[in-house]
Amino acid sequence: MQPRSFMLSGRKAMIMALKNITSCVLRFLWQYILLFLGPICALAQELPTVKLETVEVVEQRLSPFAIGAKTTTLDSTLLSLEALPNLADIINYYTPIAVKSYGNGMLSTISFRGTGPSHTAVLWHGVNISYPMLGQSDLSMLSLALSNEVSIQHGTGSALYGSGALGGTVSLSNANPIIGTNLLLTQWAGSFGTYKNHIQASYANAKYFIKIATLWDQSNNNFEFNNITRPGVPTEVQEGADYNIFGASVESGFLIGKNGELSISGQYFNADRNLQPSMNANYLQDNQTDENIRIRARYQTNGTTINWNINYAYLHDVIGFNGAKTFADQQVIRAELEKKLYSWLNINVAADYNFIKIESPFYTEENTKESRSNVWASLLLNPTERLFISLNLRQSFNPQYKIPFTPTLGSEFILIKKSEHQLRINTLLAKGYRVPTLNERYWQPGGDLNLIPEDSYSAELGFSGKSANHLVYSYELTGYRMWVENWILWRPQGSFWSPENVKHVDVYGIEASGSLEHGLFSGKIKWSGNYAFTKSINRTGLDQFDRSVDKQLAYVPIHRATVTSTSEWNSWSLLVNVSYTGQRFVTADNEESLPNYILLNLRLSKSFRASKFLFNTHANINNLLNTQYHSVENKAMPGINLLFGLTISYYKP
Repeated sequence: MQPRSFMLSGRKAMIMALKNITSCVLRFLWQYILLFLGPICALAQELPTVKLETVEVVEQRLSPFAIGAKTTTLDSTLLSLEALPNLADIINYYTPIAVKSYGNGMLSTISFRGTGPSHTAVLWHGVNISYPMLGQSDLSMLSLALSNEVSIQHGTGSALYGSGALGGTVSLSNANPIIGTNLLLTQWAGSFGTYKNHIQASYANAKYFIKIATLWDQSNNNFEFNNITRPGVPTEVQEGADYNIFGASVESGFLIGKNGELSISGQYFNADRNLQPSMNANYLQDNQTDENIRIRARYQTNGTTINWNINYAYLHDVIGFNGAKTFADQQVIRAELEKKLYSWLNINVAADYNFIKIESPFYTEENTKESRSNVWASLLLNPTERLFISLNLRQSFNPQYKIPFTPTLGSEFILIKKSEHQLRINTLLAKGYRVPTLNERYWQPGGDLNLIPEDSYSAELGFSGKSANHLVYSYELTGYRMWVENWILWRPQGSFWSPENVKHVDVYGIEASGSLEHGLFSGKIKWSGNYAFTKSINRTGLDQFDRSVDKQLAYVPIHRATVTSTSEWNSWSLLVNVSYTGQRFVTADNEESLPNYILLNLRLSKSFRASKFLFNTHANINNLLNTQYHSVENKAMPGINLLFGLTISYYKP
């Protein structure tokens, strides 16, 4: 154990280093932006017709300016073998990130690198869709049947993605359909009265495309479980946890002129869920309804030296609890311009404006409004063939707060660069922040208008490599440390709870991942694995009797690991997934905890063709070991269960 004085001195040194970086580059960059912004805007009126050749980036990222950050892109094969999964299931099965679920199909939140649910930014086509009231998203309500691309950036990303991106960022999007006519119909049925339906149709040619999809997901959710809270641990049937979810989406794009493109995206979700009661509670029927409308329009141009785009987004969210509804409306306007200054230097400047309106019977004022704006700039440098450097600077504005200036400095150096093998080293220094949510400020009783933004400092170092010689394999190892100040915590204040800036949290850990692909008879097999060691320690006591000091935060597992094997042979596919979740403390003093558990899942698929139709049959087994486990204390989770599916697809060039 390191002495506390050593940890504090290390933290102060880190903060001082970041402040020095900020002071050195701030004046230069803003003068640079002012110098070039006028000529750039003028040049944008005469854009060349050839697509911009950006500085080379070694790996796929959420942003080309996210150099140094660890990024995970989920394999499309995994998504195709799952039964129309939601985001919570995919992250829980195939990444080392901790997911906290209040029951099957119920509220699911994420814990990135030991932080809380409100420390993760969830983006849809680049727009933050987290509820402005809560500052977080319910991952169970984000179906991947309507968003087929998932990318994850680990660690602080506030300089690129704004408030809340302290722990990580999840990006959802859709790939454009291939040219031709595509039709797809999927039907799943399984245990606990579960039915899932998905219909998708698309058409694309060289000038435009359109894709429409619908989703229907329902379940009685009446699984059996062992009630450990009652004498004798009787076997009971879960009641009052049924749900019904409907969703629809549309994606379209049009080429305008020689180098312009207009794209329009829309999503609609409607959910009616009876909230699963705790095992130790008398039967109580609580109901929650959710409605989400998301619309985004984007116009962009692509040139040899300049790209620019304008985005408009409208978000409408309604949360109803036992009939009482809260309405949230957001309108977001964003403009972004990227300029290639030299063959080794790109610059990106952007600004956005977000208007929020909340109508809630639980707020001080039933009609609450707020305006937020951001200005940010990024530099991407490639001074040598092997070195990449990115610098991101953001200033956010809120009428109630003075938000700290937010920089990020990342680098990537290729140690080995051969056709059959690459090895590189990544570094990242970052500052992050989170503005208090509207619930934390306006909820009555308890909201506090005197809260200040949370802020963080982080550093990480990583190695990664890949080889395509006799075996195809990749590996990655990242170590990180983060200090979060002014962590907001809800505390009891007599008959109600109220949020306060009370905690300093020290987070450090290691993330490791790897994959191996090789032939198997006439087919192939791919192995992949992930591991995370996470320590998230509270360093501040609420009073002299507080026993939570130097203890792990609640519901943050120290160990998380997943291993997946995907085999393909002729027209057969088999996926085996094992996930391990370590012990999680459920109290701040670490006196009570939930035990570790292992889940084993199998996915089997067979495909065959008939004329222009492709048929895929599926058999999925979840929790094959019939593990009795809990993600949240006293919330039952299903044992072994089955799902059978059929997918029919049609393609005409």
